[in-house]
Amino acid sequence: MGKSRLNIGQKVEIRTEPDGEVYASMIQELEAETVAISLPVLQGRYLLLQPGERVTVEFCSADAVYTFETVVVGRKKHGELSLLLLARPSAYKRKQRWELFRLPVVLPCSFRLRAAADPGGKSSKKFGGKIKDLSGRGLKLSTSCPVKINDVLIVSFALPGNEEQCFTLQGTVRWCEESEERMITAGVEFTEVSPEQEEQIINYIFAQQRQSLRLLRGRKND
Repeated sequence: MGKSRLNIGQKVEIRTEPDGEVYASMIQELEAETVAISLPVLQGRYLLLQPGERVTVEFCSADAVYTFETVVVGRKKHGELSLLLLARPSAYKRKQRWELFRLPVVLPCSFRLRAAADPGGKSSKKFGGKIKDLSGRGLKLSTSCPVKINDVLIVSFALPGNEEQCFTLQGTVRWCEESEERMITAGVEFTEVSPEQEEQIINYIFAQQRQSLRLLRGRKND
């Protein structure tokens, strides 16, 4: 893995060893032996690290999610900006985005079966269903519609939040199973999803995972 995986302006997440909270940061400078990042922040709180402390850094690229472990080597100033210096990594761990970021959810959705004579799927009947889990590259669908392996679906759904995000994505059924109640559960892989749409879904999953982690830690501290 080359050092070119890192870029100035790249967003990264910083976690203290072994299971610390996740702080947001950005790469500001790259040198031969060091990476300078803005002070990591979480909900207005800065992560104040000392030389010698170990951290895990995680970042997304177009094809995967990468992590590396490193050590804090110092601080520096860039104008009015305080920067944290990390030792530049010699190796990275690679994880497939769709394998790593899979979020259990219950979201309503609608879909159409795409016929060969109807590439857009606009004239086919609309069916309802529920999304049971979600990743940047696919979803698990529960429906009463008898879908089967290799069916092509046009799936529409919305991700809740301060600004609701709506998606209409094409996907292919890779597996399916029927329950005793004649409900179908199907694994759908997105076959037409833009990098921007994938990034939006992954960012939503990131946010939900962080919120769940904060709630869990809050309960432990009660």
